[in-house]
Amino acid sequence: MEEKVFVAEVVQAGEVPASIQQGNQESPEAAQSKRLPRFLLFLLIPLGLLFLLKLLVVGFFLAVAGITSYLVFRLASLLRKWGK
Repeated sequence: MEEKVFVAEVVQAGEVPASIQQGNQESPEAAQSKRLPRFLLFLLIPLGLLFLLKLLVVGFFLAVAGITSYLVFRLASLLRKWGK
C-alpha cells in the first residue's frame, strides 16, 4: 500500500504563495495565443444569438399548440355534453 504525503505551504494573510507565483510566469504572447481568434468570436456570438432566438420561437409555437389542443379538448367535451 502506497502512502501519500501532502505538503502545505504556510503564508501570511494577503501574501501569494510561491508555488502559485512560479506557476504564473507565462509570457503575454503565450497567453494571447490561448485566446480565441477574433473572427471566431464574431462567428460564435451571432450563432449563439440565433440559437437562442430559435429556442424562443420553438417555445412560442409549442405553447400555442398546447393552448390550442387544450381549447379543442374543452370544446369537444362541451359539444359532447350538449349532444346528450
